Amino acid sequence: MRKAMRIPLLTLLFLVINFINHNLFAEDNSLALQFTGTLRCQVDIEVLSNYTNNSNARNDFMEAFGNDNLIDIQDNYDGVIHGRIRNKNGGLDLQILISLNFATVQLEFVGSSLVGTVKGVLVNCQQRPPALAELDGEAIYAKVAHILENEQSNLNYYSLVSVFNMLSNAGAVTSISHLDKLLWMLMECRNEDLRVDRMVLIITSMIIGKSQQEINDISKLFEALIDNPRTTVWVMAYIADALGDYDYEVVDYDRLIDKLEKKLDFLIKQETDNPGEYYGDHFMEPPQTDYVKNYINNLDSPEKRKSARINYYLLRQNYSEEQIKSCLIYLQKNGDLESGAPVEYRLRYLYRNIERLLQSIGREGH
Repeated sequence: MRKAMRIPLLTLLFLVINFINHNLFAEDNSLALQFTGTLRCQVDIEVLSNYTNNSNARNDFMEAFGNDNLIDIQDNYDGVIHGRIRNKNGGLDLQILISLNFATVQLEFVGSSLVGTVKGVLVNCQQRPPALAELDGEAIYAKVAHILENEQSNLNYYSLVSVFNMLSNAGAVTSISHLDKLLWMLMECRNEDLRVDRMVLIITSMIIGKSQQEINDISKLFEALIDNPRTTVWVMAYIADALGDYDYEVVDYDRLIDKLEKKLDFLIKQETDNPGEYYGDHFMEPPQTDYVKNYINNLDSPEKRKSARINYYLLRQNYSEEQIKSCLIYLQKNGDLESGAPVEYRLRYLYRNIERLLQSIGREGH
């Protein structure tokens, strides 16, 4: 039975404030960056150059490629995505490069065709579910359970994203066997990166909120999420969102709302009085190389680690981890570009000087 009750206004207001204050990156867009396949998006196009001097060029592009359309994601390398926008008129598809603008939290693209070059934005993107015939609830359960069982003690970031995509998208067109069991298994998975460790709880909540099927013992799942010691203010925002979005009756709904709000009050006070170690509240891929991970984690103060994490993720908007790693090694060996003195905050220095450092590394390589 579908439920009619929603989260109270004060809780919703908190969620809006928390989202603005705590999230630099929109979860749907950043997760889409890890995806290859077909997305359905709203497409807006602006013409940059018009080889035919056609005064209706934008209208022509919008008619062929704009508004509600399918985008095929073909390749993903270091946050830059190669894809194509389907031509709704049956002509050639529009080849595009896509990236996530972290300032505006939008997927932006540039593209070129025989008649001109364009740029634009993709909004409200959703993964297009496979055809129903391709899906089997038991097979999905077996595949996800295999991932979660094998990686329970350290669930890989990409495995977490894959589980989210499989369960949230397949669930739109078929009933997933033992979904409740999979969610319990997922919630118990861990990751050595504490931000990703918290993302496990967020992804669990998001799958519940998007679920198109009723989940067994959902009240117990919500209670376990709220009581989980890994829960933070950031995580609680998504638990509250899931509690509001879940489309079926939740036993003890009012009690869970009260419990959630009390836990929120406690966490807000706790995080205000004792902020603790900074890990960030976003969905970007954590460092993968041992060198970068060890450099950040072995810094000797929380302030230095916070600075390093912030600057690392700012750099990752435009540079690969390998480029960052090479620059860190160069700085360790050579010091400041001007004086040769040791650099204490290497990632902060790198954020301000990465182009010069890459040029220096390039000269050394020749």
